[in-house]
Amino acid sequence: HFWVWALVPVFNCGAFIHAAIITKRNKYYIFAVLYFLANFLIEEGNDPQMWVWFSTYVIGIIHAWKIRHQVTVESHKATLDKHKAEEKVLQDINKLNDEYGVSAPAPSPAPQSLPVMVERIIIKEIVKIPCPYCGSLAENTVSKCPQCGGDIR
Repeated sequence: HFWVWALVPVFNCGAFIHAAIITKRNKYYIFAVLYFLANFLIEEGNDPQMWVWFSTYVIGIIHAWKIRHQVTVESHKATLDKHKAEEKVLQDINKLNDEYGVSAPAPSPAPQSLPVMVERIIIKEIVKIPCPYCGSLAENTVSKCPQCGGDIR
């Protein structure tokens, strides 16, 4: 609600600055400057100037209140114009891409789930038996002792 700014006497012009920003219209900047300049009329002990300032303050509030709907509509139009401009730029880019044979980047495929890796753990038991000749331990799967070369079986 831009017009709420008009309720603060020193920032009466703030409503119109806000309106100019959201609507992208220069006319509201002009109104802001006019209402801001009225703040320089205040002099201590000068009743006529004080009345001029007070009346511009009241006029600013009424003005902001009356144009609040118009500002809302203009801000929506400014937003729509911005989106139309963005759409126009995208259309121009696509037209140039077609003209020069540049393909638009393909949309990246949806991430696929990675294959599930199944891990198998094999536990192998190694049984060692003593060599009858030298007494060193050798696996029960070998037929000769790795130390002395004697027959284990």
